[in-house]
Amino acid sequence: MGWNANHASCQFKEGTYHAFQPRQGYFQACVAHLTDFNFAFEVETVLLQGDYTGMLFRAVNSLDTHYYLFRVNKDGSYMLKRYIDGTDNNVISLYWPGPSQV
Repeated sequence: MGWNANHASCQFKEGTYHAFQPRQGYFQACVAHLTDFNFAFEVETVLLQGDYTGMLFRAVNSLDTHYYLFRVNKDGSYMLKRYIDGTDNNVISLYWPGPSQV
């Protein structure tokens, strides 16, 4: 699967996906291509290092800048964001209860 310009990677090894993003403030998405479902999705994830883990969905491909991100932080808080241009500048926060409400 290789490395991108930020030296991030997404690799399938030992039966699991490993997303690696060494640059702070970025995340690395492992995009499943050619999928079509109205979904119920279950993810088992282990955060080995970093601040959060999560799932990106409704992206057409790995270059798409329109998608949703469900994110779970290491403190147990979580959020759902809608990206309209691939940056946090114009992100729409759909749900974030905040750390004190989790």
